[in-house]
Parts: sequence; C-alpha cells; structure tokens
Amino acid sequence: AAAVVAGGLSLEDGARVVALRSRVIVRIAGLGGMVSLPLPPAEVESRLRAFGGLCVAGFNGPTSVVVSGGLAELDALLAACEAEGVRARRVAIDYASHSAQVEEIRDEVLE
Repeated sequence: AAAVVAGGLSLEDGARVVALRSRVIVRIAGLGGMVSLPLPPAEVESRLRAFGGLCVAGFNGPTSVVVSGGLAELDALLAACEAEGVRARRVAIDYASHSAQVEEIRDEVLE
C-alpha cells in the first residue's frame, strides 16, 4: 500500500504483490513472531544484544517498540521481561514480519 501511495507501484502491481505475498507467506508461518515492548528504542536495542536472532521490526512511539524473530528467542525475551517487571506482549502474528525470516520469500515476491 505504501509503495502505491508513494507512486512506486501502480494500483494493479500493488494488488498483485499483496496477493502473491499472501500466498507465499505461509512458507514462513509458524517459524517466528513479534513482541511489543513498552520501552524506548535505545533500551530495546540494548536488550536485543542478549538475544541473537531478534531485530527491531518497528518503532511505534517514544516508548513503544516491536521486535521480531524466532519463537525460542521471543520466548526468552518475554521471560526476561516478565522477570524484570516489563509488560511485554506477543503480537498476534505467526511469522517474523520485518525480519530476516522474510528474506526467504523475497526473491519470489520480487519476481
């Protein structure tokens, strides 16, 4: 949608990309996820150094960051946050959007 609004894709091409992505995303479904953290970006980035395989997926505000990655790493992050009293929550998605996991389908979507 952003590429269409910005003029990078026609409406027709944008719709094709969305439809294709929906079909191929099932290949990475169940392999990862996302977690929302009520912390400033710098603190999240610092915490992620202890959890290989996780990355920042989005900055939603001054104290709202979403991270994505593998399930085991997200579980470890959630456990650490719970132990420290940080109210992190899993986002209802079954793949690691905005992460390296999406690279698996990149070439097919670009084609």
